[in-house]
Formats: sequence, C-alpha cells, structure tokens
Amino acid sequence: MNLAIIEDNPKELELIKKMLAKNFPDIKVLGEASSVVEGISLLKQTNPDVAIMDVLIQGGTSFDILEKLGHWDLEIIFITSYEKFAIKAFRISAVDYILKPIGEDDFVEAVSRASKKIKEVKNADQLRFLVNNYNNLGTPDAKIALPGAKGLVFVRPSEILYCESDNTYTTFYLEGDKHILISKTLKSCEEMLSDFAFARVHNRVLVNLQHVSEYQRGEGGVVILSNGVALNVSRRRKDSFLNSFLKIS
Repeated sequence: MNLAIIEDNPKELELIKKMLAKNFPDIKVLGEASSVVEGISLLKQTNPDVAIMDVLIQGGTSFDILEKLGHWDLEIIFITSYEKFAIKAFRISAVDYILKPIGEDDFVEAVSRASKKIKEVKNADQLRFLVNNYNNLGTPDAKIALPGAKGLVFVRPSEILYCESDNTYTTFYLEGDKHILISKTLKSCEEMLSDFAFARVHNRVLVNLQHVSEYQRGEGGVVILSNGVALNVSRRRKDSFLNSFLKIS
C-alpha cells in the first residue's frame, strides 16, 4: 500500500512517520507536503492509495485540496484538533479522522481500517459528500452517510421521518416507506443530526421536527408525523420536545 502525508507541523510529521515505520513496515511513504499547493501537487504526482491529511495546513485546509483535485480515488485519514464544525462533517459523512494529540492506538486503528477498505472497494462518493457537507453543514444540501447492509446510503436529513433504537442498532424511517437499519446507538445518531431539527420524544425514538404535523396532549402526549405514524412522547421528554418544537414552529 502506498501513502502520502500532508502535515505542516514537523513534530507531528515525524510522529506519523515513526508510527508508520513501527506498525506498518510494508507501507511505502511516497512523499510529504505542508501546504495546499504542495498537497495538490503531491497527490497528483504520486496517486497514493491513502493520504494522511491535517485539516488546517499552510494556505488553507485539506478540504481545499480535495475541491481542487477533481478526483478522489483514494482513502483519506484526517487529523484535526477538536474543531466541532469539521468533526460534525466527518461524522455525518462516515469518514475516518483522528483527534490531536495523536494517540498510537487510534492511529493504528485508522490506518488498518483504510487498508481494509482499499482491499474491498474505493468509494469516491464518500469524500465527495464530505466536502459537500463541510461546505453546507446545517443546510438542505448536507447529507448523512448511513452504513447499511450493502454499503453506505446517503440521505438528506429532510428525508428522515424518525429514528428508533434497539440497543446498539437504530432504524432510520424515511419518506416513501423506506427504512435503513444501522449498527449505531441512538445517541450516536442524535449527535450526527444535532445541527438539524431533530428531538427525542422517548429514550428510544428521535423525530424530525419538520415532519411533526400534530401534537396531541396527554400524560406525555402523542406526536403525529407527516406520514400518519403516531409516536408516544414520554413524560420525561415532553417539556424538552415541546420547547424544541415551538422554536421551529
């Protein structure tokens, strides 16, 4: 497997190279770059299988490199400080990232996952949606990457009616009587959708407030969605749900 590194911090660059040499001696490092211009040139000239890219580099961000490349036939592992906006884009696009300071265990896991994915299939659409989501997070153009049984399914948040949890699995119910079962907890799904108008009505149920057509009073109450589905609201979730609902009404 061939790899390129785009990192403008000399200490972190050396750390990455040491961890690669120690844990992945068979990986060939094709080159290094420390800026947007150098990064574009490096990836075009070497065409690596994997690129390890710091998000913030000289001259801009690694997203600038992706936008100017034109083709993304490679796996990318992003490295970032805790920058909420970028991490949100990574999460909803199901793209690998490592938080600084870089831990060796996290690094090894990320590179191993990238290697496995290369052996299976390369998915340029995943990176295309990441760039789109980074530029349009919180807008109708953003999409969520859901890991279904046959691979990633990309959906707009506006298509999601509600999510229902069954322990470590969550079912997404979509417009048109479609549904997707994914191996994620409802808490993880709630984090992915936190920039959009979603709220819990129950410990096991997260609803799209844009699809709530009616609320019926009761001990906890009942919400009626745009497709006619009725969902119970728990007493504990009632006040927070109503506050969220009134904000968008």
